[in-house]
Amino acid sequence: MSISLSLRKRIASFDPVRDGKTVRQFCREAGCSRQTYYNIKKRVKERGEAGIIPDSTAPHTPHTTFDDDDHRLILETRERLKKFGADYGPWSIYYALMDCRFGVVGTVCPRSWCKVSAPRAR
Repeated sequence: MSISLSLRKRIASFDPVRDGKTVRQFCREAGCSRQTYYNIKKRVKERGEAGIIPDSTAPHTPHTTFDDDDHRLILETRERLKKFGADYGPWSIYYALMDCRFGVVGTVCPRSWCKVSAPRAR
């Protein structure tokens, strides 16, 4: 469960000496663990005010990766469609590749349609 921004701000602005409470008392009132308190305090100390904003939860590496052959094939198909005056958007490229009986690596199609599919995450 994500920690709310308001709680993060309360933790960042809390000073045990100024407020006259212990960390344990503050955490009990705020409804967070001491570990969460110290993690956020550490982030604020390292990053300043930007430490209260949570990091992105997006993966650092994408699930689907394309090799050079896939890029080349997609660009060639795009140029071919463009040359013929047809629509050369992503779906048009996808169906053009399917019509040519090439496998398409991607996330826009069900795996059963793809001749060559991306490896599944475990």
